[in-house]
Amino acid sequence: MAKEIDPESSTAALFGSRVRRLRTAAGLTQAELGEKTHVVASRITQVERASGAKPTLELARALDEVLRGDGLLVDLWPYVYREAFPDWSRSFIAYSERAVSIRQYAAYLVPGLLQTEDYARGVLRTAPGAGSAEDIDRQVALRVERQAIVLLRALRCIYVALGAFVSATLVTLLGAVAEETPNVRSCCRALRAWSVRG
Repeated sequence: MAKEIDPESSTAALFGSRVRRLRTAAGLTQAELGEKTHVVASRITQVERASGAKPTLELARALDEVLRGDGLLVDLWPYVYREAFPDWSRSFIAYSERAVSIRQYAAYLVPGLLQTEDYARGVLRTAPGAGSAEDIDRQVALRVERQAIVLLRALRCIYVALGAFVSATLVTLLGAVAEETPNVRSCCRALRAWSVRG
């Protein structure tokens, strides 16, 4: 018999216990639930045990739909997501999710909200004390999810002062995604104009 997780130990544990309860009520094995949500059975095990990478919003939605959670898992997900960040950054993340304007200075690195997955992965790999490939993938996934929350929801404007090296790098990186997102396209045009002047 699987070891019981204390749902009060963390939000991820609460999320996992709710997934397990809904799965057993639906009469599904972890393998069957994994198949229906397009993940491997071990991923369902990780979610239920609150181990490994935190569930993504996409997975929370799929679990909610398959298990008929009536929005419960999607409602819990932001709290699981925030828990994955260090304590000192949680208030900043909460504020940025409600912000209509963000101002930031970046001397050496492209700001997290504007990083592509490949750039973020490269930065995280070279960071002192970089974790395993799975840890880095989890951090990249969290960064991308945060971008979606902040850039696509309420944010109307982001002001970023960049060092010359960073601006040249960012213009190159954003070129690949500029056509997909109007906000990024206008940001890219502004950065090109700025970097030419600088």
